[in-house]
Amino acid sequence: MTVSRVMILGGLGQAGQLMAQGLTHAGSEVVLVDVLPRAEAIAAARYLQADVTRPDDDLLQVIASADCVAMCLPERAALAAAPAILETMSKGALWVDTLSVKQNVCAILQDYKDKLELVSINPMFAPALGFAGNSVAFVEISGGPKSDEFARTLHSLGATVEILTPETHDRLTAAIQVATHAAILTFGAALLELDYDVEKASALATPPHRQLLLLLQRLSNANSEVYWDIQHHHPDAASVRESLNRALKELDAAASEDSPREFQKLFERLRHLFMQANGKN
Repeated sequence: MTVSRVMILGGLGQAGQLMAQGLTHAGSEVVLVDVLPRAEAIAAARYLQADVTRPDDDLLQVIASADCVAMCLPERAALAAAPAILETMSKGALWVDTLSVKQNVCAILQDYKDKLELVSINPMFAPALGFAGNSVAFVEISGGPKSDEFARTLHSLGATVEILTPETHDRLTAAIQVATHAAILTFGAALLELDYDVEKASALATPPHRQLLLLLQRLSNANSEVYWDIQHHHPDAASVRESLNRALKELDAAASEDSPREFQKLFERLRHLFMQANGKN
């Protein structure tokens, strides 16, 4: 096995646990690193309590001995810690990160292309769902045998691996993540202003409303920092939210008209969006 010993930074978090379970299943020795005390429910061969943003000698020594280092911290901490970690990693080792925005971290990784194998992934699902049947965005900055083995491991766990450039990833996730999450959270914020009663409304709810409630419940029960990371750090996030604001204003203007003409035009444009997609299949 090319990747026999893996360090998972942020190992007690949801993304860290997803990686730990997958790589342990693949036969790698996994070492979890986290700033928090080890949780009794977390089982791993080794655990090291350390602050990745202020690495001490013990942590740096363990990193230098690893075949693979998986960075599973939130964006701000990951970007702050990355240079010291990358400098310490042994030549030919594999770096993997799970950040939701790619252009920022990949700009840092470019300086280490000649030293390391570098992969940046984005699991496009809640970590609790597991890899099986779900998509993983896979950005390869510098490939090699360890990177290839890691991609095969993802496939063996049942994931669909989509190869992307950092720019394409961030362009697609502007709609897939930024716009989607913002729309759902805005729907929830509107319910709060409307003094919404979930129990009373559920008896009368239409299928679309039930679907939105399920999505809102799923997001609100998740780690809010993950969604803040996407809304705050994505390079297109502000412009996406501005697009949502403009769209709502246009909808408001169309609803204020005495004729449904503008609404009909909107529906025609939306139908055309899906007709284009069907035409490509």
